[in-house]
Amino acid sequence: MDRKQIEDEHIVARYIADQLSPAEAEAFEAYYVEHPSMVREIEQALRLKEGLATLRDRQQLEGLMRAHRRRWAMPLSIAAAVVITLVALLAWNGGEHASPPVAATMQELMGEQRALPLGGKYLLVRTRSGEQVLEIPLPDTRSALELQMLPALGKEGAPYQIDVEQLPARGGSGSTLLGRIRGLTPGADGLVSVAVDTGKLQAGRYAVLLIPAQDDETIPTERFVIQLR
Repeated sequence: MDRKQIEDEHIVARYIADQLSPAEAEAFEAYYVEHPSMVREIEQALRLKEGLATLRDRQQLEGLMRAHRRRWAMPLSIAAAVVITLVALLAWNGGEHASPPVAATMQELMGEQRALPLGGKYLLVRTRSGEQVLEIPLPDTRSALELQMLPALGKEGAPYQIDVEQLPARGGSGSTLLGRIRGLTPGADGLVSVAVDTGKLQAGRYAVLLIPAQDDETIPTERFVIQLR
């Protein structure tokens, strides 16, 4: 896969919408691992998607479109695309609740705003005795927690995907996906890490899933459980 194919076939948008075939997704992930600038484009596309969703939830999107039909004589595909993109990005960044609680780095948790202070680094480890819950105290002030994992497959399993889920209270059922980060690779220390915003989390149990890129059912997802208290 090359840059021209990515642009011609709208690969970024289809990737975000989970519309790529497994072969296409694998080829694209291999490309952006080698081209870090592509990751920034994915982030921008995600921000636009979140911004449009925020406008729709606020019931502002339809009104914005009607206003542009009245005010602009230029083609709607140009005028609306420019203005909606700007407003969507503002909507995405404008409210504290709009940004996700999970990101690849601490800096990304706040977007273009000031990065959160580090509240602690925690290494999530596997045990032979089954699932072990790591207890983490919630800091008194809003900060970022860096969760680190040593993948069993090492660099051979890259790029990795990390899902962070909120687990139900005792007696409840089903979990809630809080964030999904794709395209992660082990650092020089061999660890894969993800940052979480304590200001958007509450006390409770959370699962962190480390998923290798290989489309192989024999390779299990690594699952870690933390308890915020």
